[in-house]
Amino acid sequence: MVLFRQPGEVTALQRVVGLPGDLLSCAGGRLHRNGAPAQEPYLRARAELATEREPVTVPEDTVYVMGDDRAISRDSRAYGPVPDGDVTGRVVTRLWPLG
Repeated sequence: MVLFRQPGEVTALQRVVGLPGDLLSCAGGRLHRNGAPAQEPYLRARAELATEREPVTVPEDTVYVMGDDRAISRDSRAYGPVPDGDVTGRVVTRLWPLG
C-alpha cells in the first residue's frame, strides 16, 4: 500500500496491484496480472465484481493502484497509473485493526 498525491485530492492510500511492465486485465470480475488471477485475500466478498477494466500495461516509472472497496474506489481505473514522483510513502506495518 502506498500514500500518494491523487488528482483533485491532497493524498490517498491505496494498494499497488501493478508494477511497470505488468499486464493487468479483468475476467469474470477478477483482476489478472500477467495472465494469472491476482491473489487478493484482503477483498471483501463480492468486491471483485466491481473490478472491471480494460487491459492495460503499466508504463515505466508508474504504479497501478486500486482501492479495496472496488465499487466506490476512485483509483487508477479512473485516473490512470500513478507516477513514481507522486508516491509520498508506503505502508510497512498496520497497528489497527488487528485482524
